[in-house]
Parts: sequence; C-alpha cells; structure tokens
Amino acid sequence: MDIQKSLHSHINSTIKSFAVKYSELLDRTIEIEPENAISSLSSLLDIVQKTPNRVYLLIDEYDNFANEIMMNPQAQMADNAGKNFYEALVYESGPLKTLFKAVKSFSGSFGIDRTLNASARTHNERQRTLFGK
Repeated sequence: MDIQKSLHSHINSTIKSFAVKYSELLDRTIEIEPENAISSLSSLLDIVQKTPNRVYLLIDEYDNFANEIMMNPQAQMADNAGKNFYEALVYESGPLKTLFKAVKSFSGSFGIDRTLNASARTHNERQRTLFGK
C-alpha cells in the first residue's frame, strides 16, 4: 500500500470511529470517500457545523514520521524525477502537504475550532502541554 492510500485509510478509519462514538449528536451520516479522506473530513465538518458542538483536532507526533523517513537510507534515494521520498511527501502536491493545507483551510469558521500539533514527546510532556500540569 502506498503512503497516500495508507494516509487516507487511516484518516477515514478515524472518521468512522468518530461517527460511531458521536452518532447520537449527529443528524446525518458522514460520507466516507475511500480515495479522498479530505472529502470525508469535509463531510464530517459540514455535519458537525449544524450542531452546537465543535471539532478539536489533535495531531499527535506529527514530526515522528518525518524523523523516521529522514533517517531511512532508502527514503533518501531519488526517484526518476530526482525527488527523494521525503520531498515527495511534503513538497508541492504531496499527500501530507495537501492534508495540512486542507486542515488549515478548515480551521476557524469552517469547522475545526482548535488544532493542536503535538510533536513526539513523552506522555508527561504532553500532559503538561494539554493540561498545564
């Protein structure tokens, strides 16, 4: 499975779990687009916006994948276009850049009330950041 399919699959799986957990609060079914999790997220946000509730998005360990890719020698090898794996993910129209652009566009009055990007830290460090402890 390529990275983009895996990313969309993971996001869609999370959206499905959200839909099950909060089904009593939602008046419609979230449309899941198997090949486009950004559309699925848009559907979720459209439905939640019609309720008094808000969406808070936690992106945990967002930098962990980048660290692993940068440390992987195979990821540094260039493809036929001269791009390495990391560049293909985060530059131009890579799946991660596209996803984070969408999240940014959905922020505020478009559905995501708050976003917290947490880097790879210990549980105690995260607790202090989230709860001020």
